[in-house]
Amino acid sequence: MVVIILVSFFYKRNKRREKFTLLLFRSISGNGGIDRLSSLNNEDLLSYLSVILLKNNVNINRISTTSHEDDIFLPYLYLEDKDVIANPLDIRTGTILKIPLLSEEILNMNNPQSIRRIRFLTDSILNNVTESF
Repeated sequence: MVVIILVSFFYKRNKRREKFTLLLFRSISGNGGIDRLSSLNNEDLLSYLSVILLKNNVNINRISTTSHEDDIFLPYLYLEDKDVIANPLDIRTGTILKIPLLSEEILNMNNPQSIRRIRFLTDSILNNVTESF
């Protein structure tokens, strides 16, 4: 029974990872121009949905919308990659991003506590970023 649950868990995560990679290539590259990013080797499958190398500038909203189907999750992407992102609204070419694999609890848009936490994080990140410019 435990084996079936574990296999189901990893199968679901793997399918989510495949769907994200496909969507990311379509969304960011536009018009099929896959030359705008590269998918890199993801050595931590339990923590990251994907690891990507940007070949063109992009904003974190677009990545969040593609990876987690809503731009509300952008604080989790920023917090994971804040050491390489100077401006989340203009992430530069050559940047390597680790796209975090978020828990079902965080992804639950029906959880008011989760939504409040996300909004608080977003506000504090945007305030800090705008103050630095």
